[in-house]
Amino acid sequence: MTPAALAAAAALVQASLTDAPASERDLTWRLYRAAISAADATLRLHETDLAGHWLREAPAVHRGFEWRYLSAQAERSLARFAAHEAAITDLDVSPDGRWLASASGDATALILDAATGATRHVLKGHSAAVWSPAFASDGRVLATASSDGSVRLWDVEQGAELRVLPGNGRGVAALAWGPGSLLAVSSWDRSSERGVWGTVNLWDAESGERLEHLEHGAKPIASIAFSPDGRWLAAGTWDCDVALWEVGNWSAPARLFPPANEDYQAVRDLAFAPDGKELAVSYADGRACLFELASRAVVRTLDSGGEGHRSELNDVVYLPDGARLATAGADLTLRLWERSSGRLLATLHGHERALQTVVASPDGTRLYTGGAEGDVRVWDLAALEPARSVWRGPSTSYSLAFDPEGRRAVTTGWEGWIRIVECASGRTLREWKGHAQSGVGVDWSSDGRWIASTGNDGKVMLWNAETGEAVRELESIGDQILSTAFRPDGSLLAAPGAGGSVQLWHVPSGEPAATLDDGGGRAGYVTWSPDGKRLAAGHPDGSVRLWDVDAKKLVRRLEGHPAGQVALAFHPDEKLLVSASGRDVRRWDAASGAALGRLPPAASTVHFLACSPDGSRLAAGLANNTLEVWDAESGEVLLRVPYTAGVWFVAWSGTDLFALPLDETVRVLRGEFQDG
Repeated sequence: MTPAALAAAAALVQASLTDAPASERDLTWRLYRAAISAADATLRLHETDLAGHWLREAPAVHRGFEWRYLSAQAERSLARFAAHEAAITDLDVSPDGRWLASASGDATALILDAATGATRHVLKGHSAAVWSPAFASDGRVLATASSDGSVRLWDVEQGAELRVLPGNGRGVAALAWGPGSLLAVSSWDRSSERGVWGTVNLWDAESGERLEHLEHGAKPIASIAFSPDGRWLAAGTWDCDVALWEVGNWSAPARLFPPANEDYQAVRDLAFAPDGKELAVSYADGRACLFELASRAVVRTLDSGGEGHRSELNDVVYLPDGARLATAGADLTLRLWERSSGRLLATLHGHERALQTVVASPDGTRLYTGGAEGDVRVWDLAALEPARSVWRGPSTSYSLAFDPEGRRAVTTGWEGWIRIVECASGRTLREWKGHAQSGVGVDWSSDGRWIASTGNDGKVMLWNAETGEAVRELESIGDQILSTAFRPDGSLLAAPGAGGSVQLWHVPSGEPAATLDDGGGRAGYVTWSPDGKRLAAGHPDGSVRLWDVDAKKLVRRLEGHPAGQVALAFHPDEKLLVSASGRDVRRWDAASGAALGRLPPAASTVHFLACSPDGSRLAAGLANNTLEVWDAESGEVLLRVPYTAGVWFVAWSGTDLFALPLDETVRVLRGEFQDG
């Protein structure tokens, strides 16, 4: 464990063991809090092995959303194949996608069924570590390189050795197939007079004839690749440069260097883009540079490191769509990147030791990675699609609600847009302009037929959920209306009205049902109890009005909060109401309004509260750019997720938690990993 990870975990564990109220010091609960804190800290530092250890240590009796969420983050792979007794050095996929070849430090290579992981052939013959397995373009021959200095060719169907190409240097590091039967092999040599130099041998794999011998630099050549059109041969060295030869013209190559820094920049691997216009090179300093072939210039840099924490970027590959790249790091991460911008799309965990290699299936649906533990992992790219967990704008969303099945969500926000989104994929299904200014509040009726929205234009609108057509305008008071809420049975709709009132309408007729008014300033959030008997409304003086709706009677005015916007959440068992204004959080009897006590002060102003479906957790959106998950009984913080803007709204749906930071995104925290 790194010193930084150890210090962070130790601090959080110590806090967990000392800051709980005396009445909460149950040993298993304290152990649970400590284990969750340590798992969160180590996972943030990509110490997946330690995160897994702490998650296993967390007592099962207390496991809730935060445990499921962290477990899903710690293991994102679809499947795991136990392949080798030593570290996997390289992988390759056959052109038809059926077979996976793995090479290892145990001096063997394997041909595996790419779908099941079943071993088809064990290839033995090398006497040292095996590197760089590569299928020929027809998929019938596999080439392997070894630290024993030899290259061996294998019949893929039979698993039989076809040919040995000896004498390639002191230890073959990599090989690559070129046009036809051309095979390039990189290595190094040494003499007492000259020292070390890199070598490349070019072979005719069919005849076994060596066609060319190239020398370059003063260190080994660690990686090699042909461009898709066979025009260029690139070789990456421990000299930190890439030699670029035009195939057939073996004179002095062009040399590509990364921007200089103080870190060691030995080349770890390289790959050409599918369109042949770009070359990606990964380095020992945790970065990858994308070189434009035409200009030889670095056009983007992918940086996987953080301050004080850099590990080798062991492999880089373009996905077949050419729009994304994947990198494998010694920091135990698989990362996905956007090619056009260099933006990091996802950081994925699963391996418990360094990732050595990554390859993509020909159809672009899967990635395969090999690690130092000797295992192969399979990654489903559809399930890992970043849009599933980060829904991007074009505008900030202020409110969100779900259809009765939880399959779709409706959002509204800046510029008045109303959008219906598929929850599993993040795909927008329908959108329309609902408000002249900004949309603010939104809800979906329990029968799935209606959507209600409010806006800064002072309107409450009722919409047909399937068509997006306006059914009627229910209210127009010329000033912001923060929220609206359907009664759980769908019969009524509530929203703040003029003055301090709350208006109720029949659904779908829109006929007024009642005006609940006890004075005070404009109500903000309104929310129904799960049984629909109580309606709570927060007011700017920090008070909450609790109404008996059927009797149209004020049950109690709940007072004590400082002035400000009041967040409200009913417990699903209907016995508890939680409210917050500023950092002050209080609990009330949901039937009588009697005060039940205060929870610990929040770390920052609470924008919104939501109770989990099982009632065990509270989610809080905070002004200090964080989402927090609290134990619903004690208010203790169990999970803290940082963003770059304040979190305005939170909502639960099944095992998932949704957060709306003010940064033009909706964030989906999956409580269980979904494989598509």
